[in-house]
Amino acid sequence: MTWELYEVWGIEEDGHEDLIMTTKSLSEARKVAAAKIKQEGFIAIDIYRETEDGELEVIESLDKE
Repeated sequence: MTWELYEVWGIEEDGHEDLIMTTKSLSEARKVAAAKIKQEGFIAIDIYRETEDGELEVIESLDKE
């Protein structure tokens, strides 16, 4: 069985990145990212997907407007 892993990372104003959550659901990752971008301290939220070779690739990025 093949499943995908998604990571949601928050980027702070000073460039520091925090892992917010790991999930196997892209819809859950999107919901969390949309909620976290509204919080103080984060200027961007990136959603990564783990590739078959174990690397992470950014599939979506939200910027604070």
